[in-house]
Amino acid sequence: MPRNAIGRRVDSVAKLLHIDKLLGRRPRQLSGGQRQLVAIGRAIVRKSIIFLFDESHSHLDAELRLQMRVEISSLDAELGNKMIYVTHDQIEAMTVADGSVVLRDGNVEQIGKPLDFRNHPANKFVAGFIDAPQMNFLSGTLGDSVLNFDSGMTRSASHSAAGSHKITFGIRQEEIEVSLEGDGNGQVEVRNFEQLGSLSNIYAGIPNGDTLSVQLDRQIPLQRGQITGFSYDTNIFHKFGEDGRVLEQANG
Repeated sequence: MPRNAIGRRVDSVAKLLHIDKLLGRRPRQLSGGQRQLVAIGRAIVRKSIIFLFDESHSHLDAELRLQMRVEISSLDAELGNKMIYVTHDQIEAMTVADGSVVLRDGNVEQIGKPLDFRNHPANKFVAGFIDAPQMNFLSGTLGDSVLNFDSGMTRSASHSAAGSHKITFGIRQEEIEVSLEGDGNGQVEVRNFEQLGSLSNIYAGIPNGDTLSVQLDRQIPLQRGQITGFSYDTNIFHKFGEDGRVLEQANG
């Protein structure tokens, strides 16, 4: 290509990626995030049809990872090119992709939209993978309109099964409510907690040794060793068989 044509294309792509002020720098003078943008620019300037990002942000710190996620999403909207993005980061998978594939040991576990994995997981692996902290899994049995948890709790249920079936109940952290007065479906001991301002993460223990993680959208006074009550709606449980496959989709 003519030298001036190369220059125009490089300048155009550099402005698109907001790195036009960096063109005079040596690679060693660039930060990790800037080097990633330069690598993306090299692919764009060649007018690639498909971009492959393979763990491209794994070495960046949290702030730069957030910046790069925003840049990738904006780039996808502007260019309209196909992008294949490989990541172990659930947040990246949920925020960057239009459609996703969850893989385990080279096998496809589920294909769908990012929110499909969270709202309608195909199996226990997918349900536990898409979230941090992980979905709560409580073992028990489902009988004639009764949920019997191995922890000793028993709840009536709108759904039932002929006989008694060993299953795993899954429930998300934000679907559990906490009572400092000890009211609810049972009681737990607060083992640890994280106060994040607008969110409170609680890590609690059930008397039989099971653990329960809760996420509240508010601040709440807590102490380690404190006994609190918890409650939930049985209709929002995900239910998984002994093979890990979903038995019934939760409402919502």
